[in-house]
Amino acid sequence: MLSFSVSFFITIVNFYVLYWIIRKWLWKPVRAMLEKRSEMVKTDLSEAAQAKGKAEAEPHWEGMHAMQAKESCMQAPKISHDFGTFVEICQDLPGFVGIC
Repeated sequence: MLSFSVSFFITIVNFYVLYWIIRKWLWKPVRAMLEKRSEMVKTDLSEAAQAKGKAEAEPHWEGMHAMQAKESCMQAPKISHDFGTFVEICQDLPGFVGIC
């Protein structure tokens, strides 16, 4: 049969005491911190969703982006031509190695 000694019962008591101490001093503060962090994330996500909805509701941004894109398309050939001219001029210079 099984025989239990006094040291076995002391070990069990020690285990429960350590469990109680860890639960009281470690788990509760950690859980509180995690819950606080979870609430912060939820509020940040809701604020971000509100800001996104507000930004999408303003139609002038779309027109502004379209206008900037149109300007960029119009300036691209000029910039490309100017760069090509720059390269042609630089090739005539002594010691020109090239453009990386």
